[in-house]
Amino acid sequence: MLEAVGWPLLAAFSVTMEETDNKPRVILCMEGFRAGIHLTRVLGIDTLRYAFLTSLVRFTFLHAPKEMRGKNVEALRTLLVLCDTGTDSLQDTWNAVLECVSRLEYITSTPSIAATVMQGSNQISKDAILQSLRELAGKPAEQAFVNSVKLPSDSIVEFVTALCGVSAEELKQTPARVWARIWSVLAQHFIAAGSHHEEKVAMYAIDSLRQLGMKYLERAELTNFTFQNDILKPFVILMRNSPNEKIRSLIVDCIVQVRHFIPYRRFKLSSI
Repeated sequence: MLEAVGWPLLAAFSVTMEETDNKPRVILCMEGFRAGIHLTRVLGIDTLRYAFLTSLVRFTFLHAPKEMRGKNVEALRTLLVLCDTGTDSLQDTWNAVLECVSRLEYITSTPSIAATVMQGSNQISKDAILQSLRELAGKPAEQAFVNSVKLPSDSIVEFVTALCGVSAEELKQTPARVWARIWSVLAQHFIAAGSHHEEKVAMYAIDSLRQLGMKYLERAELTNFTFQNDILKPFVILMRNSPNEKIRSLIVDCIVQVRHFIPYRRFKLSSI
């Protein structure tokens, strides 16, 4: 039955989103998109699920910030909610989703682009849209990466493949920003692995984190970035969370090695 009514419903939601700025109607459309994505995922109707998701992505208008309106912010908000509570529905659309996250960060962190948002509207409306975008670029967008640790094996492969694809495009223009987001994913993975119930696994993960951290700390900190601080944060979290004395001792040893490594390399930590 859903296959019979799903396509007409998607068409109705899409036409409404294109033709109206009425917030109550937009909210109803977003509820329809969420329900459609959830039901098609549960019933395994992948073609229709993909159509709902890609239509939702299109309505964010992140590809055309000049044309953005409040309804497009609601579409983006709905998409990010799915990144938090409905990751199992995203599957083959991770590339499009991560492109949205990338574009959102680019818009909110680039003043010249942010200035073009909602072009032609009054300043109050523009400021409201920008404020909403900045809020969504914070924790809601970060959940797409934080929740990746909960994905099943097949989905994590799709996620990482999409992340690498989007990152490859970003690296052509803004490598520092890309590495910051890549690290946000890796850090969560190292924390999860370093908290593993098997001591050997946890110790191996922590030592790998040390090696990667020291490799990164060979480079000087970039202006307006806090990568050095971010690299060391997982050690702090693991120290707080682990009751295992051997694990805690290893973490201390790692920090000591980093401490001795710094003067040897003749640089200082500037973002801590």
